[in-house]
Amino acid sequence: AKDGVMYIDPDIQFFRSLSAVEELFERGALAVLTPHLTAPLHDDKTPSELSIMRAGVYNCGFVAIADHPFRKQMLDWWARRLEFGAFVDPEAGLFTDQKWIDLAPGLFPDVRVLRHSGYNVAYWNLLHRPLAKVGDQYTAGGEPIAFFHFSGIDPHDPVVFSQHQSRFSEADLGAFAPVFRGYINELLANGYDRFAKAPYAFGTMKNGAAIVPEMRQVFRRHFDIGTPHPARDPFAIDAAAFDKPTDQLSKAAPRISMLLHEVWRRRDLLRDSFDLS
Repeated sequence: AKDGVMYIDPDIQFFRSLSAVEELFERGALAVLTPHLTAPLHDDKTPSELSIMRAGVYNCGFVAIADHPFRKQMLDWWARRLEFGAFVDPEAGLFTDQKWIDLAPGLFPDVRVLRHSGYNVAYWNLLHRPLAKVGDQYTAGGEPIAFFHFSGIDPHDPVVFSQHQSRFSEADLGAFAPVFRGYINELLANGYDRFAKAPYAFGTMKNGAAIVPEMRQVFRRHFDIGTPHPARDPFAIDAAAFDKPTDQLSKAAPRISMLLHEVWRRRDLLRDSFDLS
């Protein structure tokens, strides 16, 4: 973008230039955000309004930031919050980098919310943005599509459309279905299966042991920078460190390890079945 920068998720396909964003930049916008929802949800499908609130009001798969006097201040604030707060913990009000951006329109001037129906079209807003083809142009909610966000698709199970929702299937895409299939075919042709099998570089300890999500929570609470026992090398922590008794329960509660406590804390069924208060 002229005099600005945009972050774009890799599962986005563009159909035209982003003139609406450029116009907002020219009118003095600091940042341009696209909301997940621009109208209420009244059915019992997923995602719901509540799940959207937990994940964040705005979708950070697309964020545009202009050359603005407050740009450095906004980016410095965001970077500081993400250093120790960019993880998934809905109970703590956190969801990766995205949840923090809910605060941006209130904290900084000239943060604009782009409600244009053709921008960041995805499973979360299709209910309010029906797809169509007018001549050789694809539209969403009657507006030309600028970019479509193919979030949560599985190229080997395209009928589902997106694994993050229960509202739509491929059959609901109508005239847009050939574009969806074309995108899937491009993914497969460009090595999707090969890259999907690549191991996560930060998924194991140095000794080869797999890192489970609960280990990351224990690390954040007990061994990260700023905790009483920070680890110099997170991937060299001995397994015994995770088996130490937790100090998060009352003295009357059964003695369980820090790792087991995180497993219990993150699962409703275990909390309902075992009272550790």
